[in-house]
Amino acid sequence: MNVVNQLTLRYMQKNKSRTRITIAGVIISVAMIAATLSIGVSFMDMMQRSTISYTGNWQAAFQNVDGSKVHTIADAPELKQSSVSHELGFARLPNSQNPNRPYLYITQHSNFDLMAVHVLEGRLPENESELAISSQAFTTGGMAYKVGDSLTLSVGVRESNSQQNEIYDARTSFTSDEVFKETGKQKFVITAIIEAPEQESKAAAGYCALSGLSDTGIISGQSYSVKVNFKRLDSTIYQVSQKIAEDAGSVPDYNTSLLLYTGISDDSRFMTTLVLATLLVGIVILIGSAALIYNAFAISLSERKRALGMMASVGATKRQKQFSVLFEAMVIGIIAIPLGLVIGYAGIALTFKLITPILQNAYAVHAPLKLVIVPTSLAGAVIFAAMILLGSAWLPAKKASRITPIDAIRQTQDIEIKSKNIRTSILTRRLFGFEAELGLKNLKRNKQRYLTTVFSLVISIVMFLSASALTLYMKESYKMAQAPIPYDMVVSVEGNDSDQTNRCMNDLMKAQNAGSAISTKTLTAELKLSDDEISDDIRNRYAKSEGFYAMGLNLVALDDVAYKKYIAAARLDAGKIDGDTPQGILVNSFILKEKHDFTEITQLTATAGKLLAFDVPLSDGKKYHGSIQISAVTNELPPFMLRYEENVTQVYIVVSERTMERISTMIDAKNDPYLIQNAVQFTAVDAAALEKEVGEIANRYNGIHTFITNSAADRQRELEMAIIVSIFLYGFVALIGIISAANIINTISTGMDLRQREFAMLKTYGITPAGFQRMIRYEGLFYGIKAAAYGFPISFCVIFLLYKMIGRNFDFEFILPWNSILAVLIGVFALIGVAILYSCRKANQRNIVDTLKNENI
Repeated sequence: MNVVNQLTLRYMQKNKSRTRITIAGVIISVAMIAATLSIGVSFMDMMQRSTISYTGNWQAAFQNVDGSKVHTIADAPELKQSSVSHELGFARLPNSQNPNRPYLYITQHSNFDLMAVHVLEGRLPENESELAISSQAFTTGGMAYKVGDSLTLSVGVRESNSQQNEIYDARTSFTSDEVFKETGKQKFVITAIIEAPEQESKAAAGYCALSGLSDTGIISGQSYSVKVNFKRLDSTIYQVSQKIAEDAGSVPDYNTSLLLYTGISDDSRFMTTLVLATLLVGIVILIGSAALIYNAFAISLSERKRALGMMASVGATKRQKQFSVLFEAMVIGIIAIPLGLVIGYAGIALTFKLITPILQNAYAVHAPLKLVIVPTSLAGAVIFAAMILLGSAWLPAKKASRITPIDAIRQTQDIEIKSKNIRTSILTRRLFGFEAELGLKNLKRNKQRYLTTVFSLVISIVMFLSASALTLYMKESYKMAQAPIPYDMVVSVEGNDSDQTNRCMNDLMKAQNAGSAISTKTLTAELKLSDDEISDDIRNRYAKSEGFYAMGLNLVALDDVAYKKYIAAARLDAGKIDGDTPQGILVNSFILKEKHDFTEITQLTATAGKLLAFDVPLSDGKKYHGSIQISAVTNELPPFMLRYEENVTQVYIVVSERTMERISTMIDAKNDPYLIQNAVQFTAVDAAALEKEVGEIANRYNGIHTFITNSAADRQRELEMAIIVSIFLYGFVALIGIISAANIINTISTGMDLRQREFAMLKTYGITPAGFQRMIRYEGLFYGIKAAAYGFPISFCVIFLLYKMIGRNFDFEFILPWNSILAVLIGVFALIGVAILYSCRKANQRNIVDTLKNENI
């Protein structure tokens, strides 16, 4: 080690306070970069694992593939894995206790690795004679078998008894009109009890059952589906899939959610939006990180120019002085960069470890949060920190190497006092006193340090507000993009006897295992609207037919309790809603989904009091011509509507039960009982128990048909996704908030610590302790005012850019994160005050003479 390096190390040891401050700044910066990158990567990993657990680990699927073409797909060189599936069909479930699901729906699979199948007991099938059965068949279907038992099943098809050649598929609910036509018998051994959410949702009248499929079982002339994943994960998946599909005579389908969380989408506009928003926030964070390192090093290095001048006075060359500074940066980097990485990653890992048990217990989130470290992000954090550290050291070193030893020792270039530069307004002394004027002159006297501190504060404000705005806009976008199912189960009820149907509905509303229940009665009708009756949103998306706009009308009656709650939520006057004539509430605004674009639209130009004419098609081929008065117009979604709609032509009007009874009487619905669709929506803690209870209630009514759709798994998954998104977004804001706070405290305390000799000199001239405290407080006030004056306008510009970028796909009103703005306004002054108070207490504990003598602060 040469003499210059030895002197550098000795200088760092003698000036421990400055060295610690510099190292702390670099550690904070590296921790911020590492933690931010790890949060992004861990979020994508979490969403991928959650999607795979529900849909399976496949990227593309090919439907209706002939058995002779299966290997054309499976043997494609671009594929990593493939799974061939075949629908064996329905089998009669022995002694089923659920009248709405009397079957097993058996599908055969060659590879279960790509499927979302969770084994509760046993092992997955390996051939066509083995069977894995859904746990629901045991809980709600009453199956008495166990793993290892053999059973012989009657396999066949479901046919309509009244309509010739009409065969029901897997998605068709059970009807009393159907008959089961046996096509053969097959013996199976039960090897597993499973949960298979995606497969279960495809079997409306039966329980999911999975069997194996060997190569010899793939027969030419039969239809198969092939799911695949690829060796190369990029946008070429779409071109490769299309080519494979053409060769096999099929059409590709894609696991869009999984591809999106892998960073792949065929919607270039949507991907551009994501890239632009991420890039903007990334730039802000990287600038903030660079500012942290630069400020920590530059403020400390400005105090070292005297040492550099002394080295020059004993013969050190420009190159030696520059290398001395770069060597110091290297030493700091060797210590701070690894510590920053460890602290950043350890902090995120600890947070995930603490949060995961809470999520799994409170919200039944299946996939645990876990830290994911990608080598590229790790290398990027190290390289970026090293480059900024090098740049932060290089610029001051270059400047120091150009000055003479005398100037370096005197520091005349850092402190150039001219009267016009430190001139203050006469109002400053009159309003705040001599101490405030002295504090302001102190800031202006060392302008470089002052501007460096203000810049650091501004960066902290911009970083936090940008992160808060991104979180706000991402939440708004997610709410628009997510269409959460508002119920765990919906039961449709129909029958020839309207009175019996109503009694069955009333009994269902009293189900003991239901958390909440809402009944709906829906009458579908036709609208013929003119140009002046529709909005521009409809006119731009839907064409006229025969001189008018043909749209559908859904008159939906809520039960009395739900109707009153809806009126209250929509902030409507209940006294003005119902009258002697049929009246209803027009839901005229909702989110329309068009591919990856989400836009809030209105449908009609109608206002309260408008009479809307409609036609109801009757079973005899005639039409009932009626009308309904719009009592109110709202954008409050009723409980039966999803957060977004994909059909722009359906109009919804909410009515009371009394209004629906009046309309039913007018159209003589008792003689046409299938005109009105009856349903009950449930939420439940135990969906399986509720489904069993609903089946028992339905069995009491002969001639009444009930159709159960159990969406508990889908709803749980959507809630789980929403929770995960919120955790990562708020975690991101909290991380940036902590980093920003640490930056403010570090910057202020650094400046104060390096001014100890200046403070000691002021005390020798007779400034009182109270006057000194007032001076320092005013300095902090001026720092905060200056930082806010620059920080807020810059933040608003960045926020608006974020809004415009995200607004390319998600249409919502421009909003500011006012809570975060208020928190920043209070937090900046509070943190500056805390840092100043801490530094002042340290200054008061020092001896004035010793401080003046000591040049190594």
